[in-house]
Amino acid sequence: MNPRTKLEQEVLQLSAHLPDITTKQVHYAYEHCFPKQAVKNSKNSNKYICLECGAIFDVDSDLAASVIGLECPCCGKHLKTTASKRTTWNKDCYTFQIITTKGGFQVTRTFHVIKHTRPCSAAIFEHHEVVQVWQHPEKRDVIVARPLKPMTWYVDGFDYSKPMSIRHENETKADYRITASVIYPRRSILPILKRNGYSKELKEDNPTKTFDRLLHNPHYETLAKMKRFDIWHGRTEEVIHRYWKQIKMIMRHGYYPTDFGLWEDTLRMAERLGEDTMAAKYVMPANLKAIHDVLMRKQQKIDEQRAREETRKEARKNRRGMRRFRARLGKLLAVCITDGDIEIRPLQNRLEFIEEGKAMHHCVATYFEKRNSFILSVRQDGVRIATVELDIHDFSIQQCRAACNAVPERYDEICNILTQNKPLFQRLKRDV
Repeated sequence: MNPRTKLEQEVLQLSAHLPDITTKQVHYAYEHCFPKQAVKNSKNSNKYICLECGAIFDVDSDLAASVIGLECPCCGKHLKTTASKRTTWNKDCYTFQIITTKGGFQVTRTFHVIKHTRPCSAAIFEHHEVVQVWQHPEKRDVIVARPLKPMTWYVDGFDYSKPMSIRHENETKADYRITASVIYPRRSILPILKRNGYSKELKEDNPTKTFDRLLHNPHYETLAKMKRFDIWHGRTEEVIHRYWKQIKMIMRHGYYPTDFGLWEDTLRMAERLGEDTMAAKYVMPANLKAIHDVLMRKQQKIDEQRAREETRKEARKNRRGMRRFRARLGKLLAVCITDGDIEIRPLQNRLEFIEEGKAMHHCVATYFEKRNSFILSVRQDGVRIATVELDIHDFSIQQCRAACNAVPERYDEICNILTQNKPLFQRLKRDV
């Protein structure tokens, strides 16, 4: 898309003057991105085909070739063997990055390097630049990239036929800050990044995210300058921000936790228990596991006490609900109607409501406290076949459901039995 701001116009002009990828850089990408492989010429043969140069050669031992690999006598490359025999062209795509500077910007250039292989043919290579991330100490990041193919957000979903242009990360789901398979070892780094602590320990990280942290996050700048890469790589940004005071304390005293996950859990538990999270016995314990276990036992006691209290509250609630339930229905709970092999009886308590709901796969359990309902279970030879809801005022049938809210097979028969016994329900209701 067209540049919208002066910053985007500046970046697009600088991008046009970036040098092309050099032959040496291309060769490095081809050598380090792709595995070098050989395939068997046929199942019952000791002949192998080099997928680099296409040469066919004999080997003395298949076992040795599969374990330690083999060397192609034609191109001299060490090859790993693959079990499958490729008969058609195969395409492998990897990402390769070059880190450079231009006009005061730190630039991360991402390329797709592609390798086409086929037995008895030399490998064919190609490369395409797909993304440039421009980062500046005092300006927002700018993305220059090729457009994505329609309906794709995969790493190789860029349209190589379209030119590079300005892209906005908030307008697409694509993540342009790609973690590359291989990064070219010779890097040009802004002086401010070196001043802020950029070093060899960070060279394997995603460069765009690392540069962003060093340029705009003082916490990570401090960690880099103090060489505390155990914290940098071991904790998330949220944890570092939350426990920054404690982290400064352990850096000042040169304390190295044996397990950062355990250290974080210890501080979280101390915080929940209302302890002083700046106390040395929690921040820099001599025995991290021991202090963690002490806090864990305290937390378990509190959790058990809360669980008992919740159980008591639930029991009191159930007792009150049961009293209201019995007061509402009274003698109606004693009804039991039988007609041939059909038995109809009321559900007596909350547990029976839950069991009925589980057995019949419907939501009758939620009807326990429904004030205008009288719920009955219909059984045939002891097996549940339906659940019926009657209106408590006139005992009209509101619902009659089989399993999974289906219509019962003996729906009409059940309705007739309940209608015939309506005077009985009304008499018992008057006695409530």
